[in-house]
Amino acid sequence: MQDTPTLCTFVTSLQFIFTMIATLAFLEEKFKVLNDLCFKGLLPTPTFRLCNVTTFLGCVRFRSSREPPVDSRYKLVVICLNTKYDLPEEELEDVILHEMIHYYLLCKHHFEDKPHGKEFKRIMNLINERHGRHITVSHKVLKNAKELDTERRCHDLLLLDLVDGKFGICHPTYSHFQAAVEKLSMHPDVKKLTYYQSYDPFFNRFKRTYSYKVYLITAEEIAAHLNDDDLRKVYQK
Repeated sequence: MQDTPTLCTFVTSLQFIFTMIATLAFLEEKFKVLNDLCFKGLLPTPTFRLCNVTTFLGCVRFRSSREPPVDSRYKLVVICLNTKYDLPEEELEDVILHEMIHYYLLCKHHFEDKPHGKEFKRIMNLINERHGRHITVSHKVLKNAKELDTERRCHDLLLLDLVDGKFGICHPTYSHFQAAVEKLSMHPDVKKLTYYQSYDPFFNRFKRTYSYKVYLITAEEIAAHLNDDDLRKVYQK
């Protein structure tokens, strides 16, 4: 009988989170409410669209106009929301707010070197603090989506044997492949460089890079996803 109170406490503390897929009506309604709440109604109503992709949860697109006046040079602004993922309503609202911050900075003609620079983060943190929101720069769903991507694609991969005994994977773009070979093979931390070409969906999670970014990978993952048939060339130092 001693377990009953604990069990009851556990059951009554459960929170049921109902998920939903975004609709245009939802997007339009939430934009109006959140615009009044967080931006004092300053944002003009944009065009709303829905999409079904794996790469983003929401985005802002705009078409420039060279016609005066300068303050209205953005002829068409579109806020797009993804319908691929079934998310709690509060998370969808946070996605909309994320895109509204981009839109707000666009309206103010405030451009930063990074998509989520200091001003974006300042406004994001301010809204989170004042209104109890949980807006983030990125979203965990997209990270999980990379693992769920099982489409077969051709990957030109550079496997790095590092001097500290670890392993790394570089997934350079086609145009930067040879430059990546030259740069990485000369790096003092690289003991050996091996070129593999693989169609294993496991490597979909490694984004192609222009900057020679290296992802750490375990010996077990190498054994499971790379084999001699994938081997193309070994670059000895």
